[in-house]
Amino acid sequence: MKERTGARGALLDEYEAALKDLKKTVKKISDEDLTKILDRKTKDENCRTIQNILSHVIICGYYNVIRILRHKSSSKNIEEKFPFPQLVKLNKISEYNKAIDEMFAFTEKSILN
Repeated sequence: MKERTGARGALLDEYEAALKDLKKTVKKISDEDLTKILDRKTKDENCRTIQNILSHVIICGYYNVIRILRHKSSSKNIEEKFPFPQLVKLNKISEYNKAIDEMFAFTEKSILN
């Protein structure tokens, strides 16, 4: 991995710090509470449960970086080269924390290379 320097490095440092805070916060939530409906009135399915919120956060992390990669690419088969992942709902906080780490590793690799 390249050393984090300059504006990219600073942004990645801040992003990583925010994700660490998120992981610290959700670590306190029980696996059973992941699927409890928190907002019955919302029309946005991504906001109804903690599970939905975390899945949305992770998929958006990938989407943002893939959009950057697609923008920078001159590939003709851009959708094949940089496909968008599918939204996945996990069942444990530990699985979400691992998925957050994987998403950040993908982001860091993509931004620094």
